[in-house]
Amino acid sequence: AFFFSCSTVSAGRSSGLLGGASAHFYRLLIAIFVLSLYAMLLGQGVQGGGFALFLLSGAIGIGIGDCATFYALPRLGPRLTALLVQCLCTPFAALVEWIWMGTELSGQQMLGAAVILAGSGLSLLPGAAVPGRVATLDARQMRRLVVVGVALSIMAAFSQAVGAVLTRKAFEVNQAAGIGIDGMTAAFQRICGAVLVMAVIYYLIHSVAKRNAAVLPPEEKRGRLKKAMPWVVVNAFCGMIFGVACFQWALQNSPTAIVLSIVALSPLLVIPLSWLINRDHPPLISIFGGMIAVSGVMILLWS
Repeated sequence: AFFFSCSTVSAGRSSGLLGGASAHFYRLLIAIFVLSLYAMLLGQGVQGGGFALFLLSGAIGIGIGDCATFYALPRLGPRLTALLVQCLCTPFAALVEWIWMGTELSGQQMLGAAVILAGSGLSLLPGAAVPGRVATLDARQMRRLVVVGVALSIMAAFSQAVGAVLTRKAFEVNQAAGIGIDGMTAAFQRICGAVLVMAVIYYLIHSVAKRNAAVLPPEEKRGRLKKAMPWVVVNAFCGMIFGVACFQWALQNSPTAIVLSIVALSPLLVIPLSWLINRDHPPLISIFGGMIAVSGVMILLWS
């Protein structure tokens, strides 16, 4: 949760400078270089019958889910994006496991999901939804920003939930075959799938930008890349390397809903970090809504 909160704040800075696809793609390149060194020298490489599931998990959860998160960040800011994505991940994961694996939801679990949605909705009330840097926009522009940002956050939450369930299944396949895969190796196997998806997305977005004459001049592009690179490096290590490795280790030993419930605490950690780094002062209603949403996550954990 701590690593993911640091990743969210740094992702907000890098995506604001480079755009969502570029910031996400550059951090994946850094992460796959570091993780491949570990996996090939100290880990298990591409071993395990769950390798294909890890690839698919990374393609959906990281390739699509994190890309949607990066595009939501400039529209909603780090604290609200983290709240929506992390808290909605838990009920989505429970829903996916129910449909795919037949895991039934209890009344207490449905109550927890309802509390999460109520807290998230409270944080979306006027005056609480967007970061201060876009608060000067008119009502129509603000509404469009919020609607698109929320839609992207929901897409990100669902994609990450599916990726987490696939990861859990991949560990079960490996364990049934008697093969142990550590968290860093699992993170490497997942990120391979993510890089393949992001390479296609990155190419398509830049092709559209060229046709629309929206490509930045080389000097300005290099300047933005220079400013963004420290945040990209922090994001890569906190999110894709240490954060995902801890996440994989947790999924290896605990059910998906419990892991996502604890990870959903990261929105509360984002608030002071975003306040300190971005000067993004959260209104009281946003903090209150976040507390309600996280309390819904705790209901799910208790159940």
